[in-house]
Amino acid sequence: MAARLQLFVSLSSPFARKARIAVSALRLAAEIDVHVVNPWTDTGLRSMNPLSKVPTLVRADGTALYDSRVIVEYLESLSAHPLLLPREPGEQRWRNLRLQAMADDACSAAGRLYAAERDLRGLDALQAGRERLSAAVFSTLDALENETLSVEQWQLGDMCAAILPGYCVFRFPERDWREGRPNLAKFVEGMESLAVFRENPHQG
Repeated sequence: MAARLQLFVSLSSPFARKARIAVSALRLAAEIDVHVVNPWTDTGLRSMNPLSKVPTLVRADGTALYDSRVIVEYLESLSAHPLLLPREPGEQRWRNLRLQAMADDACSAAGRLYAAERDLRGLDALQAGRERLSAAVFSTLDALENETLSVEQWQLGDMCAAILPGYCVFRFPERDWREGRPNLAKFVEGMESLAVFRENPHQG
């Protein structure tokens, strides 16, 4: 029997959520074992990924893939039902890659903002950093408000665009990101109602 793929995730990571949703959407769940790990404390993870980050995908031959962008494209190549990223160069491919890059970087900023806001030293330099991170996150949400996003025919870019607001709700429940963004709010509501999103929520 061929070795199965091994996907290492944290349930609080937006990038791991992207990989988990991709596994479900591409109908690969029966071929992949998913392991929930703590990337801060799991020493075995670093032996597979020197950055000790999630998600990490270990292929059947033992080689590891990371980060989420590489993993999702690899999963797409395995699926008999590819739907996330158009393979041929063209406007649809660039649209999806642009949205992914924008949403992923904003998720990184949101994660750093979450950590910075729990730093109680209150130094001016830290405050300036928090303001810059906050501007990156909420300016991206503003930009997504003006994008043409699809629930009915969603692809990789749409998925990433929906994961960012979900991560904001998870990390900053006291902030209403929906205010002033009715188009994005309606889109995210539709995406979060999909089975592949409901079955792969943020947790932690």
